Amino acid sequence: AIEAALKKAWEASDDVYKNTAAGFAPRGSAALACAVSDPCHQDCPLVYISSGFEELTGFRASWCLGRNCRFLQPQQCGNAPSAVNRREVERMHDFCKARSSGNILSLLLNETADGNFFWNLLFMQHLFLNHETSHGVSRHYIFAVQTEIRTPNLRQLILQAWDMGAGEYRLTRLRELLQARERSFNPRQQSLLALCDEIFGQWMREVGGQDRIWNLSHESSSAIGDFAQQWPALFEATSSTLKRIFRMGEQDLRDMKANMPGGIVCCVSDPSAKDCPLVFISKGFEEMTGYTPSEVLGKNCRFLQPSTRSTNAIVNGDETVRLRAFCEFAEDGTDRQAIVCLLLNERKTGERFWNLLHMHRTVVEGKTFILAVQSILQVPLPAQLRVEREMTPDEGAEHDRMAEQLGQLMRKVRPLIAEQGCVDMHCAVQVATSSIKSFLQSCCPDYEGDHWVPCLGMEEATLFERDMLWKHAFEEMSSSLKKTWEVSQGSEEDVAIAISDPKGRDCPLVYVSNKFEDITGYDRNFAIGRNCRFLQPNVSWCNSFFNREECRRMHSFCEDMLPRGSRIVCLLINEHKSRYPFINLLVMEHIEVQLPRSAREPGAPYQKLEYKPFIFGVQTALDSQTNCLMELLTVDRESQKQLDRLRQVLRARESSLRFQSLTTFARECIAEWLPGLPQFFAVPRVRLGAPPGWRRAAVPAVGLEVTAQNVLEAVPQALEEGVRHFYLTFQSEDPSHLGSSMREVQGHLLALRLTELLNMMVPGFFHYLRNNISFTLVTPPRFVGAYEEVAQALHAHRYLLDCWMLDLRSGADRWDSQLSEYWKLMCGIRMAGGVGNVGVLGGGCDVCERLNSESSASFVGVLGVELYPNRKWLEPREKAYFDQQVTRGTTIVAYGIFGYRQSLLESAAVRDEAERLQVDPATLLMKWVEGQGFAMMLPRLRLLRSKRQLRARHADFGDSTGGQWVNDAASEASRPSSPTSPRSPSSSKDQPNFHRTFAKEYSKILPGAVDDFFRRSAGLREAAIDDDALNAHAGAWGRQVTAPAGPPPSSARGGSAASGSGRQRSKGRGAPTIDDDDAFNHTPSPSWGRQVTAPARPPGQSTSGGRSRQKGFMLGDLPEQSPIGGEVGRRRSCGDTSADAKPGWSSAASHAGGD
Repeated sequence: AIEAALKKAWEASDDVYKNTAAGFAPRGSAALACAVSDPCHQDCPLVYISSGFEELTGFRASWCLGRNCRFLQPQQCGNAPSAVNRREVERMHDFCKARSSGNILSLLLNETADGNFFWNLLFMQHLFLNHETSHGVSRHYIFAVQTEIRTPNLRQLILQAWDMGAGEYRLTRLRELLQARERSFNPRQQSLLALCDEIFGQWMREVGGQDRIWNLSHESSSAIGDFAQQWPALFEATSSTLKRIFRMGEQDLRDMKANMPGGIVCCVSDPSAKDCPLVFISKGFEEMTGYTPSEVLGKNCRFLQPSTRSTNAIVNGDETVRLRAFCEFAEDGTDRQAIVCLLLNERKTGERFWNLLHMHRTVVEGKTFILAVQSILQVPLPAQLRVEREMTPDEGAEHDRMAEQLGQLMRKVRPLIAEQGCVDMHCAVQVATSSIKSFLQSCCPDYEGDHWVPCLGMEEATLFERDMLWKHAFEEMSSSLKKTWEVSQGSEEDVAIAISDPKGRDCPLVYVSNKFEDITGYDRNFAIGRNCRFLQPNVSWCNSFFNREECRRMHSFCEDMLPRGSRIVCLLINEHKSRYPFINLLVMEHIEVQLPRSAREPGAPYQKLEYKPFIFGVQTALDSQTNCLMELLTVDRESQKQLDRLRQVLRARESSLRFQSLTTFARECIAEWLPGLPQFFAVPRVRLGAPPGWRRAAVPAVGLEVTAQNVLEAVPQALEEGVRHFYLTFQSEDPSHLGSSMREVQGHLLALRLTELLNMMVPGFFHYLRNNISFTLVTPPRFVGAYEEVAQALHAHRYLLDCWMLDLRSGADRWDSQLSEYWKLMCGIRMAGGVGNVGVLGGGCDVCERLNSESSASFVGVLGVELYPNRKWLEPREKAYFDQQVTRGTTIVAYGIFGYRQSLLESAAVRDEAERLQVDPATLLMKWVEGQGFAMMLPRLRLLRSKRQLRARHADFGDSTGGQWVNDAASEASRPSSPTSPRSPSSSKDQPNFHRTFAKEYSKILPGAVDDFFRRSAGLREAAIDDDALNAHAGAWGRQVTAPAGPPPSSARGGSAASGSGRQRSKGRGAPTIDDDDAFNHTPSPSWGRQVTAPARPPGQSTSGGRSRQKGFMLGDLPEQSPIGGEVGRRRSCGDTSADAKPGWSSAASHAGGD
């Protein structure tokens, strides 16, 4: 009914409203932007809007109808609704309440639905219409026509009037002129366009016109001429402040005083002149902004603010108000003398930048000036805000969304730097830079970690795909692909190929292959159009540490237009999208592609070009000698040195790549590089046993036993030291005493701590060693259910569970049907690929044989044995079983290698031999295990640094940092593990300290260097053990051994006197020693059923053997475990598996000391 009434009113109005819209069709549309509201209803709601209103405002009728039109008022413009529109809104409110005829003209700052601001010239009129009803009711409406001021000069003048100091007065005057004409304005006689021209002309003459706002007045010119002689005096008055706040050197100050090109970016303004005009700009200001002195002197510096007013209002917000207030009160001595502001500014070219502005008042010859020094933040802006340009509606919405987010960030950052910048601008720059960069990294697709990789080359990539230039590129490189990469024609997708355009902005990628996506993890939709630096390590200092020189070489290769066929070989440390590294052997070559005729026609992008240059790159992830190469990813000087040496080898042999395949080239280069690699880079590894036909995975030979209680601290520390294998164990010694719920809690706790550890390893860059790190899960039978959570935690971070061992070291675990079910479950998971191998830790030969015989798939691939030099067997059957397992290919993991209660570490002979070889006693025993070809599981360790000992021990390595492994079981158990401890990576953002002290100590001698010593000392003597200990050992095999108390046996020499070496032998239950070869004449081991006498330990007796404990690789927290040993390991390591090979260990004496 309203629309019909309006149609009749329109037809009867003698072209009143048609004339009103003449010349002001909004946004290029001929539709009239009109609206009708009903003042008789509450809140004067809209009852009709035209299609032109929808196009102008962006609000649809379905949303607008029934609402008051105040939704057009700005919502995100600081104080704009109250300061800009306050009086006009009041006038409109009074007009709507009046029930009389008449009309009103109003100028409002309104906002569209997508957040864009516009000046709205509004014409409103009371309208009384008769509805076509039986009653002929007359209704009261308000008819309004919205007209956007689109004429650029008028719109800009309004904005400039508001920005100036007396802006509100000038805008009020403009509105007063409109009000004076609204009663006499007759739309039948004059259009709104003609009215605008008339009113704005009068207003400009009153306020000084356009020239008064932009151009110099005579007064401003005079002020500039006067200041030219005052710059040296102003500089001298502020030099001390600049030197202190900006940390300027003497040379910087001299360049600033002389106004040298490339110097400090600064300007000077005169607050006493009208509108605070600039009176001086430096050469650095000209270079940075692009404006010349003739363009800006005499003007207020607001020309640097973004030309898009909505962006300026949202991002800069109240900062411009602070600047204006500082300039207006410059003569007030009570106000502060300096201010720091963070602004989004715009160069003459439209390119935007972050400006951290420091303004300081200075009095020169009785006159106040403001010196402003600009610090440009080196933070690239996102594509939406980088340059002022025309945008589509979707781009405009994204632009405003990003501007709003930055505005919210600025409101948080500015208070942090406002006070700090007045004291130290260097710190303020760092805070502002890091804050903005962190924000953009989290929400802007142009950032990949610390790297800015904007998508600037989509046009080049589109043309490359449209003209099918990739086919011509493959034809150009066909011979090289076949010779170097051994790729036949049509199989190019099997190689990681990336083609870039060196003529495009930022050398963007225009093509990537499927293999490139597989190796890097980046989809081509992300990679195309960007520079390939997104593959570099995300953390800038890490990328600089590994790739600085290679990046320079690549940049020079791409920038310099080298001849066709020029090639470069680079070795880069790159990152997969998941942030895990890979070593990339990159070969790049300049090629020229012949353009098709369609691309060279007039008007085409490549007109008058016959050939276009491209760079053809092939990525190859090195997998040869992976273990040694991955050790180069530790962030230390030695790794950097060895990586540089490998690159030198590659460059020296680069020319030979044209005559051989890349595989051969890489293999020969690595073979030439390996001999010079320090021994501690080669982590000793053993292959896990497997049934015939199964792949035998290799794991580090030296492993560390960790639990949920110490995993957060022990693993990072061990990785720094050089340990790469970890046995995940449970602290409970007898799980049978725990309820099912408690066992579940312990399994869940281990999985949670493991997840926390793997997350902590990323910021500490320990995850770079992922391919070299192995995990073995050790579960007592009743803890088998913990496998699922632990495996999920590892797989979520792309780690593998290399082995799963059933822990049978506790005497309570004996053969039963339930144990059989556990073992079948473990073997089934191995068959399904959930774990690399399965094995048994401890247990008797009967139990192990039963497990092996369960099924064809129940192969015991790993057998954990308590083993140490000259370990004595309790009966020959155990020795035979051990030999049989080694012959079958079972991998032996030795635990308890330091003897019962670590007694061998206290041996005088072991300490003397270690001192002779300049190693730790623990290293001596570990080298013995390695010589047998076995792996080893070490107990919990703690790092203790001693500078004096380290200086002497590692002098030959040239390493001033390091540590020692010491026995600290008591302190380890009493001190809770905390992720915020000084050793925790999560509490420190510094670079990790991969000093690898343990690896260097361990590599100082070869395994064979200790063989003769242990062969000569064939009768290693141990201390006597008490009844409980002996029964605990025997109980692990399912038998009980009684050991009645009795007097301690005499020594082998018939007493406790000194041996032939002249050293005093320890008395009673002292530490075992190794002396001369003939010093040990032990009695044969008793049969299994005989009683074994084990004397009780005298109370208070020391176990040190009369000699102080030496600090070093002392390891503790060994449980009392079952004795298993053997001597086939030596034959296995030497390749001798014959049955008549001479044993390397004595089997004559029993385990109990004294027997």
